[in-house]
Amino acid sequence: STYDATTWEYDGTTWTRRTLPASPPGRHSAVMAFDTRRNVTVLFGGNSTSSTYDATTWEYDGTTWTRRTLPTSPTGRNLAAMAYDSARGVMVLFGGDSTAATYDSTTWEYDGTNWTRRTFATPPTGRQRPTLAFDSARGRMVLFGGDSASSTYDATTWEYDGTTWTRRSPATSPTGRHSATMVFDSRRNVTVLFGGDSRSATYDATTWEYLVPATP
Repeated sequence: STYDATTWEYDGTTWTRRTLPASPPGRHSAVMAFDTRRNVTVLFGGNSTSSTYDATTWEYDGTTWTRRTLPTSPTGRNLAAMAYDSARGVMVLFGGDSTAATYDSTTWEYDGTNWTRRTFATPPTGRQRPTLAFDSARGRMVLFGGDSASSTYDATTWEYDGTTWTRRSPATSPTGRHSATMVFDSRRNVTVLFGGDSRSATYDATTWEYLVPATP
């Protein structure tokens, strides 16, 4: 039950623990992504204790962590998904689980100055532990999986272009799962998904690639 507060860096050869002037309190189930425009790593949310859902935003510039005091912020949550939209220069945060045990369906964007909640006619349903990655070749966020309050392990694929969320219908798709890992491979222009937990409590070891957009 110890929530870790250490920062480590990996240079491709070894891991190095950093001793820093300031650091966020220990936590789990937070989200983190790198802002390539401002050259800072952005950390949001997580559980700082067994019952505290954090709503703070921290930035790491390679020298120290800085807590940002912002006019607006998402409510505290854990198990959300966040990725950086390098085309528009904003962090995109979706979903998560709040203190009210509500599986969130809101979308937030962070531009380095403030968080802004986006409103859509048909967003993805509320969920926790989804995966999110930015397809820089097409300028779209790709969202997959997660689980809802009804314990439904989602198998839908959604895309967000900065204006609207669109549900896609690939001919083939991974089975429903949560807590997988997903990134965009910019060398081959594919989104890569690995692992996750399925309804049968089987920890998945399959690798999937999302190659081309499907017809909605």
